[in-house]
Amino acid sequence: MSANPVSIVPMKDGGFLLNFADNADVLQVDDRLTEKWHKNMQTHTAGYSGCRLSINKQETKIALSGRNDLQLLTITGTKLHDIAHEAWPHFQGSNCVFTEDDQYLLFVLPAASAGNDDQVHLLRLSDYTIVAAATIPESFQTYRYTLIATPENDIFFLEAAAGQDGVLLYQVKIDGGKLELKALPQCSDKVFGSFSPEGKKFVMAPHYDGDLCVFSFPEMTQIIAVSEALVLESPSDYTTAEDEDSLNFIVFFLNELYLLVFTRFGRLLVIDSNTLRASGELLPENTEIMAYDSAGRPTENLKDIVDFGGDIIELLLTPGKQLMLTHNSGQLRLYELPEAFR
Repeated sequence: MSANPVSIVPMKDGGFLLNFADNADVLQVDDRLTEKWHKNMQTHTAGYSGCRLSINKQETKIALSGRNDLQLLTITGTKLHDIAHEAWPHFQGSNCVFTEDDQYLLFVLPAASAGNDDQVHLLRLSDYTIVAAATIPESFQTYRYTLIATPENDIFFLEAAAGQDGVLLYQVKIDGGKLELKALPQCSDKVFGSFSPEGKKFVMAPHYDGDLCVFSFPEMTQIIAVSEALVLESPSDYTTAEDEDSLNFIVFFLNELYLLVFTRFGRLLVIDSNTLRASGELLPENTEIMAYDSAGRPTENLKDIVDFGGDIIELLLTPGKQLMLTHNSGQLRLYELPEAFR
């Protein structure tokens, strides 16, 4: 299918809910990316603050977190509740996440003015009352947030990204309708990847020039860390005169044995989860990595190569163990993985 979505939300039937930057539609597609329905939700991406889509486990409600408001709707688009708030600055914003039991919605709201800080809020869904809030220190107009569900139903991660200035990770715990916010300094300046299928560990990519790391969960202790240079140390055809490849913030478990990392050149490296060393490389059908000269033109002359670039923009692993990617042609694509990586 065409168009690169802002949000891709898997559903139980193998399909997905999608929303986009250039219109207010939410689109449902099946497991072959064929449209089932779409509906205008009267919201949109504005000022580079993406409207981010979430769904509850029961697939009866969706939440749309936009630049100026948060909307709660039924799965068919009937509005249940909305919360207006101060506009997020450019490139900032937050998603929402429903609790497993569908009792609460967790989200972040921006500070109203200088001297205040952003806050994590807990909304009780039975009566749409905010029952708890926790302040994020020194956060005024600083971060783009991502709330992440964990294998523990009452624990969530909050990733706070400040562009090139760094990334912080917090633990958010719901305890008797109250919120506890705890910084995880051992995970600072790293980008969350995914949990392992068994839920006992999680992987993080380096923000810039750091280590690829695996941590235990829920202990949050580092199990292994390997430098970016060693992760990328493998036979490669991508020699270049001026630049080197690097990890590109995206990493996730394929299964308990293997990880997949995305590099700046557009490579998909298969990584042994025990050693964090490359053991192979995937090249999805009808994708390519091009060599470029100093003028930015494609070249096949080895002496003129200064950089490489691929045509994959984003990628994720679906619950059905398929590789989904957004392509620079504007297409959303699904690929079957080799049996060893499922």
